[in-house]
Amino acid sequence: MWRGRPLEPDYANTETMYRYLLGRCTKQERRELESAYLRDGKVFDRLIELENSIVEAYGRGEFSTEDRADIEKHLLAHRHAPRQKRKKS
Repeated sequence: MWRGRPLEPDYANTETMYRYLLGRCTKQERRELESAYLRDGKVFDRLIELENSIVEAYGRGEFSTEDRADIEKHLLAHRHAPRQKRKKS
């Protein structure tokens, strides 16, 4: 069994991305992942694919109560948040 370093950086790990989307990762993990997806389109594409998979699974009722609450708070709320109206000066 191979016991060396992971084959991909931790920020590109699916588990880290999952925690990021549900608001559960550390500040350091969040910074690393955000930096990575801004400079690497492949990381961004993987993150979007995972986000879409989570939303689809959510719609099918495949998550625990705790996971559903985090998905609603951190993922769905941002997707469907109404834009705030600007105050006219």
